[in-house]
Amino acid sequence: MGTPVAVTGGGGGELELKSLRNVFPAIRDLIEDETVTEIMVVCARGGEVLVFFERRGVLHEMAARGVGPRDVERLVYSIARPLSVDPDVAPLADARLADGSRVALCLPPASLAPAVTIRRFAKVVMTGAELVALGSLPQEVLDLLGATLAHGGNVLVAGGTGSGKTTLLNALIKLFPADRRIVVIEDTIELKVDQRNVLRLEARQLSDFDLTIRDMVRHALRQRPDHIVVGEIRGAEAQDVLQALNTGHGGSLTTIHANTAQDALFRLASCAMQAEDRLPWDVLCRGVASAFHLVVHQHRRPDRSRGVSELLRVNGYDAVSGEWKSKSLWRSKHAGGPADSGPVLPPLASGVSAGGKAVAVRAGAKPGAGVVEVDPEDRGTVPPPAATGLPSPAVAEQFGRRNVVKEPPVDVPIPDGAGDGVSSRVVGYPDGKPVPDPEADEGSG
Repeated sequence: MGTPVAVTGGGGGELELKSLRNVFPAIRDLIEDETVTEIMVVCARGGEVLVFFERRGVLHEMAARGVGPRDVERLVYSIARPLSVDPDVAPLADARLADGSRVALCLPPASLAPAVTIRRFAKVVMTGAELVALGSLPQEVLDLLGATLAHGGNVLVAGGTGSGKTTLLNALIKLFPADRRIVVIEDTIELKVDQRNVLRLEARQLSDFDLTIRDMVRHALRQRPDHIVVGEIRGAEAQDVLQALNTGHGGSLTTIHANTAQDALFRLASCAMQAEDRLPWDVLCRGVASAFHLVVHQHRRPDRSRGVSELLRVNGYDAVSGEWKSKSLWRSKHAGGPADSGPVLPPLASGVSAGGKAVAVRAGAKPGAGVVEVDPEDRGTVPPPAATGLPSPAVAEQFGRRNVVKEPPVDVPIPDGAGDGVSSRVVGYPDGKPVPDPEADEGSG
């Protein structure tokens, strides 16, 4: 089995998605259409080639007439060879293209027939308002997630593959104010972060340096983060994430694969159990309960669209019964169980108590009376809900504002002789795009 391969593999240069338009014309129009985020080429029984693609969260199917399995195999080789991948040696391969797109390739004997999956990350990230307009994200869920992050609560985004976890994560990151320090940790860079004070850490191909994603999570704590975003939890790094979020780093986000919101809690604890220095099971479960305040679960609906299926509030863990203390705040009618629990008003506080908790004046109370802690299930403690399609202004205001003084730019002179005899190279790849080498450009002229 082949290992994930860097896009700048030896000798082949950088392969861009648009270069595949003429190799396999059946997907030419899909490559041109930037609203298409996933392209899957498969060989059906009888040799028919089918192309499935996702546009705005909806899966489409079309038959590719005039081509067969040999043409799909040719597409595999056309992608693999420039990336220094030999499909005859590695019938399974996973790679990133120059534009940040991901490709997964497989050939017999690893599969019955050749197949290609291309995942393209949208250049324009959807906002919470756009997800609300599409019906993917309920307004009341958006407001409650935003208010929770603003008050230092942590959110776990769960769901299956292709359920829209990354799309929702991107939308929630947009809620963070521009003056916050954000540290993003990913296995491969996928998230789009527009804020200025951002550190991107990528775990791809760190084995040569004897570094793991666990090392990156620990390092993130030394980078003065206001918000920590872990693209996806898959294994032992879960223990370090739990320790980070239980030591004062609130307002953070991560995702995990799980079938339900409740399963996500168990899966997170199970991932933490993979650590060699793991803590006892009960301790890990209590750590999960104290680290995450809300779990939002994404799923694919019967109509193939994607959206929120449930919002779960985590209240604790009972070690005696081995059960989570949790409450479903909102559930989709497509998720099974009680449908649409009704509007859950966001905790829009009118003040902060001496103990640092959000408080509000109960509706109808006399002046100076009725001050209570905000309860998202008690309509009397919160103002009316926000306008549909936009996060409540009161939610954004809860993040608070910092007085960031913008200093004039500094011109840094380079002393004569500095750097003589010392070679350097740029190795950063922000958002999946290689940084150009100015010396190489001058030499090519």
